[in-house]
Amino acid sequence: MERKKHLLTSALLAVILLLTFIPVVPVKGSSSGYKSRIYNFYINGNMAGWEGVVREMELYLKQAPDATLIKNELLGYYYGLAGYLISQKEKKSASAFVAKGESIIAELLAKEPGNANTTAYQAAFLGFRIGINNLRAMTLGMKSAELSKAAYLKDSLDPQVVTERANVLYYSPSFAGGDKQEAMRLYQKAVMLLERGNMTKGNWFYLSLLTNIARLLEESGDLMQTEALYKKILQTEPGYRWVRDELYPSLQSRL
Repeated sequence: MERKKHLLTSALLAVILLLTFIPVVPVKGSSSGYKSRIYNFYINGNMAGWEGVVREMELYLKQAPDATLIKNELLGYYYGLAGYLISQKEKKSASAFVAKGESIIAELLAKEPGNANTTAYQAAFLGFRIGINNLRAMTLGMKSAELSKAAYLKDSLDPQVVTERANVLYYSPSFAGGDKQEAMRLYQKAVMLLERGNMTKGNWFYLSLLTNIARLLEESGDLMQTEALYKKILQTEPGYRWVRDELYPSLQSRL
């Protein structure tokens, strides 16, 4: 049992680190004006700027507490920020943003119980809780997996839902239902959904999803496919610093 707990904890912590670079899909139809700024901060690796936008949105919501689209968009930004802070070992700050995100999740689920998109967030934020304190890794990890599965069964065409399910499958050990092959299929499905839905332009989630797939391919030793994906990413966004200045040059040194 202790060995299984350790494996599950390690797998879920790997998801936390992954989420630093995989924010969730922005809400379709959002016209808040924050999205382009977050995108620019993302491609430049500026998390201080990201947090600044979050603060602005919080102030806005104090004046307009019923702005549901803004709340949903803010939830996605809490997601990205919390993952980053956990990866930087800033657990106290991360905990504050996790709590804020969970507050929005509870409010959204009260209005629309079982919503697939919100349930996927719920699964992810449980993962953050494990990253902050892994004493409940076994319980929270299984609950997170259950929620991601329920969300996917409810809506298998939502890129965020599909990606969250893939995260759980890829990083969970086999005894907890992990399946790397199925996870890679789902990551590719999420990419397809974004491309067919014309949701790729100025979309930080799309870039991060492609980057994640490339990193997993590189980890598996498929360097040619990795290079092809890095080229695709830089064709989409030449200014994406993490890929342009670090990941792609590192790969080229190995080819």
